[in-house]
Amino acid sequence: MPLIEHGDNEGFLTEPPGGRIEADPPEDAIRREVEEETGRRVLSLKHVFTVYLAPTIIADVTHLYVGEYDGASGDGGGVANEGEDIEVLELSLVEALEMVDRGIIVDGRAILLLQHIQLHRNDPITGSELCQI
Repeated sequence: MPLIEHGDNEGFLTEPPGGRIEADPPEDAIRREVEEETGRRVLSLKHVFTVYLAPTIIADVTHLYVGEYDGASGDGGGVANEGEDIEVLELSLVEALEMVDRGIIVDGRAILLLQHIQLHRNDPITGSELCQI
């Protein structure tokens, strides 16, 4: 809804998988959300940082991770009864950064993670040529 309110008539956003932590530790929550939203099973995780994206507006804290996943795990697409309509994109780092430059990827979390990946390309977990967003 916020996208439509700001003039994006389609209302779709290119963003990394994520959701509420609920009672789970953040690592368990991101594993669950990645599987629900993308159908991929997380093989390894690395905590990148914890941020407050808009502390003067909302008190939510966001835990950002990168990791490796099993590309042949499942279908994904989200949880239907939660109203999720998710198309899984797999992009090269170059393609994703070009989408940021063209204003196609505008989600702050995605931009932070892509910049982190670009800065740490030699790290075996963070520096993968492919990033899932």
